Amino acid sequence: MKLVNIIFLFLFITLLNATIHAQSKEIDSLKIVLKKTTNDSAKAKLMNTLCFQLSTIDPVQAQDLGNQAIVLAKKSGYKAGLCLAYNNMGILYDQRGIGDSALYFYDKSLVMAREIKNIYLEASALSNIGYINWSQGAYDKALDYTFKALAIFDTGKNYSATAGTIEHIGMIYYDLKDNKNSIKYHHQ
Repeated sequence: MKLVNIIFLFLFITLLNATIHAQSKEIDSLKIVLKKTTNDSAKAKLMNTLCFQLSTIDPVQAQDLGNQAIVLAKKSGYKAGLCLAYNNMGILYDQRGIGDSALYFYDKSLVMAREIKNIYLEASALSNIGYINWSQGAYDKALDYTFKALAIFDTGKNYSATAGTIEHIGMIYYDLKDNKNSIKYHHQ
């Protein structure tokens, strides 16, 4: 193995370890704050944050937190928190490859986002539904949902979400073997 490769591998492992350590400290801090919080809406908000952060580290604990967030958000009337909890549950099922369950929660999140007129959560749900359709080979539906998400993301200053959505569109066109559009969107 060349020295350059060894150095690169060492730097990568060091950075990965630092990132995991920082994330672990943040999760521990959030858990401490959660234990001290008595307001149901605030608890649901913290549970949503923890659910998302734990989704790839500890999906079982993340799902438990997501379910608790749904219960608390409903109980307290915290609709934005309920919408986010549905979205997080969709992500958890999506990561496990259970597309139908993911769609169920993404659809619930979309309905709730529209009800409370939260365009960011609406765009997130639309994008996630587009992703599921893309992974299931329903490319036309995937493009429809993803373009709707892009139209919303494009109106704000969430450049990361806009860029990710444009990249997603490029990948869908790639799978459709529409190289002209795939290249067009990847260049954007």
